[in-house]
Amino acid sequence: MRTLQNTHRTLLRPHITHTCDRLGFSLSSGSFSTSSSVYLPRAVTVRRNTLGPFRHCITQHRKPPPLPSKPKGSRSRRRRKYEEQQRRQQQEKLQKAAKEVFKDPGKASLVANVRPAELPPVQIRKFKEEDEDEKDVADRIRRVFPAFGSIPEIIVTGRANSGKSSLFNAVVGRKDMIPTSNKAGRTRRLDFYRVGPTRDRQVILVDAPGYGERGRPEWGRLFDEYVKYREELRCVFITFNAKHALNEYDVQMLQHLTRSLLHDFRSRMFSSPSPPSSLSSPSSSVSNSRPRSNKNKKHLVTLQPVLTKADLLPKNQAEARKLIQKLKTDVREAVEEVVNDEIDAGVGSVAVSDHEATIVPIPTLTGTGHGGGERKDAYGNLRKGVKDIVDAILLEPLLTSVEMSSGLPFGIEEVRRRVVKSCGM
Repeated sequence: MRTLQNTHRTLLRPHITHTCDRLGFSLSSGSFSTSSSVYLPRAVTVRRNTLGPFRHCITQHRKPPPLPSKPKGSRSRRRRKYEEQQRRQQQEKLQKAAKEVFKDPGKASLVANVRPAELPPVQIRKFKEEDEDEKDVADRIRRVFPAFGSIPEIIVTGRANSGKSSLFNAVVGRKDMIPTSNKAGRTRRLDFYRVGPTRDRQVILVDAPGYGERGRPEWGRLFDEYVKYREELRCVFITFNAKHALNEYDVQMLQHLTRSLLHDFRSRMFSSPSPPSSLSSPSSSVSNSRPRSNKNKKHLVTLQPVLTKADLLPKNQAEARKLIQKLKTDVREAVEEVVNDEIDAGVGSVAVSDHEATIVPIPTLTGTGHGGGERKDAYGNLRKGVKDIVDAILLEPLLTSVEMSSGLPFGIEEVRRRVVKSCGM
């Protein structure tokens, strides 16, 4: 008997090789098949119909182990991880660009200035057909401002004595760049400062006169004409004292700037010089539109609030946070009020991606039929359009102070990154 078993093993050995394949066994035919679900712990490959009566030699079989189940939410986690990685890379890129632009404060210099008296006098239009005269005035105004090529520009404004000059000096990195004073109304012209080592890493920072009780009409006109006709403008920085709430001048300035930026954006988002009649505001005139060249047609000028003098906030953190949140809410509400009016006039929805924007008309509540569902959808589109436009124009406010750190002042690094990002670097 032992001899017979040895003979069987001798006959079986040439037909068995160790592999990593799965093998199944058919009880009816006595042969192995690769399509069965039976799993051999020690996988072997056997020629079909060669075992015959020796199929009892292989007795240990088991089912294949179950495949590991995919955890729920793994795609969302991967997506969040990817987005976080992208944000981190973007922040590192902006930080590197900001260091290159502001690495040598000694090279920052005043390159030009414009006074209100240099602007052409205001001409009162008697007839709407005087378009040629208006174009001539616009060309004359453009020639008043200096030309620096395609270097992007950032203008800084704010209520008188709101810490604008101190913020400007801290961003540039020099304490003596702009003289600071407790007396309001020291800045009475537009001063152009060039910052950066090379042309592809240069920014023009423009210091504007302050507004408020001590402001003057000629200062306001100088600022308006610059924002209206300057093609290199990328962002308007507006400063607010973090300790005080917004007053009527702050609200008026925010709404005036928002309306001006919306009219500029609307006028440059269409191929024709003026927007279609279906999207134009009935109350807007030709003077509200701000003609610019088509090369910057898709560029959207943004509004960046900066809360200064954070060192004057209450020592109680809860009270300080409450004041900051109140300021941010008031700023957004002031902008939303104007956007609501403009969207009712047919400005439309905004889609923004990397300093480029597209406009999509939004159906108003009028002409939506008598159905409640259509009216509800139109109202939802209207609210979504308001949020899109506000998010596109108004950036998140920044909190800064030039007295809270012995090194780089508090919040100034983030301001520099916003400057670089607004300039598309």
